[in-house]
Amino acid sequence: MHGILCSEIVVPYVVRLTLVTGFSDLQNESKLREALRFANACGAITTTERGAIPSLPDMDTVMRFISKVPA
Repeated sequence: MHGILCSEIVVPYVVRLTLVTGFSDLQNESKLREALRFANACGAITTTERGAIPSLPDMDTVMRFISKVPA
């Protein structure tokens, strides 16, 4: 299997907002970048294992990945 490098902007889904818990965090650019980096790491790790649920990483795995792998 060959690695695939993809560098493009993915347009987010537009949804009707009904619950705003945590919304204020998204107005802080550094917190938003941190959340997006964390989500990106979760997605990247998930692609390295078989099975949707078994491949979901725990917090320690994600934090180790972020500290070792350049974004």
